[in-house]
Formats: sequence, C-alpha cells, structure tokens
Amino acid sequence: MRRSSDQLTRCVQILMMLPRAPRKIAARVIHARLLERGVCVTVRTIERDLHRLRSAVPIELDSVHKPYGWAWDRDAQALLGV
Repeated sequence: MRRSSDQLTRCVQILMMLPRAPRKIAARVIHARLLERGVCVTVRTIERDLHRLRSAVPIELDSVHKPYGWAWDRDAQALLGV
C-alpha cells in the first residue's frame, strides 16, 4: 500500500510544479526539485509518471523545442490550484 501512496503523492507534487503553457518545465528540473524534497526517483520514473498523467489530465509535452518540457494545457481548467 505504501508504494501506491508514494506514487500518488509524487504525481500530485509533479502536477503542482507544472506551469501553464507556453512556459514549460523539463523532467530533469522536476527531478531536482523532488530530490530537494526528499523524493528519490529517477528521471525516467518521472517521465513515465508524466506520460501516465497525460492520459488523465490536460498536460502537454513540448517535444519540438529542446529542452523538452511539460506544461498544463493553455485551456486547462483550474486543477489543484493551478
């Protein structure tokens, strides 16, 4: 049970870090911020979380301009105080 609770907490933290498009945040920056909060996961785990979240909430990946980045969709309704 602890693992799913940790994953849920991590995903909420990730969502709260995302800016609204056109601004974006790279997975590596999210990784660094999570490490500062004591959350020890890999960048790849964060990328997997973001891709899973993308199917459930209105977030987008800018994979055209480097560094690639994540953001709330411009037209997304307020969620989690975003």
